[in-house]
Amino acid sequence: MKDRNDATTIFDARKTYAALDNEVYFISKRVFDIISQIQKSHPTVAIDVSNTTIFNSDAKAIDFAKIDVSYAFIDQVDLTHSNLTPIKFASLNLGGSNWWDAAAIDQNLLEYATQTFYPGYIEGEVICSNVELTKAYYAQRISALCVPRRPLCNEENLRFEERFHTWPKPN
Repeated sequence: MKDRNDATTIFDARKTYAALDNEVYFISKRVFDIISQIQKSHPTVAIDVSNTTIFNSDAKAIDFAKIDVSYAFIDQVDLTHSNLTPIKFASLNLGGSNWWDAAAIDQNLLEYATQTFYPGYIEGEVICSNVELTKAYYAQRISALCVPRRPLCNEENLRFEERFHTWPKPN
């Protein structure tokens, strides 16, 4: 009987985890829609999403200039054309997000991200990318974001591991 109870406990835990995962996914999908609406109607309002987990979302063209993302986990989020210059970003986790496709990035955040959340920093990582992600493309994007230009942003100094998968698949 003990095996049956253990199996039931595991099954119940999996159902609970799946339900929680579905809720986080649903909420994550709405977060940047709501932020966009707030930014349009109240452009001077600061927004706090610190200590949150947001994944598998669309943050294209979001202006992070008045957003606190400290200790947030922003995973597999499309950051294409965003202004990634948050008011606070201590311990921000950008794993799986295409932060290099931002229109602009805080230069301290750029240094942190290139050393910590470069493509393939975790084996098997799933990265949100709308293009074929190659080292040449990554280097080109870092070069565009690196203002003023400094050695950290030279292609030979960039970390890039080809041990990742991308979604959505580029056309």
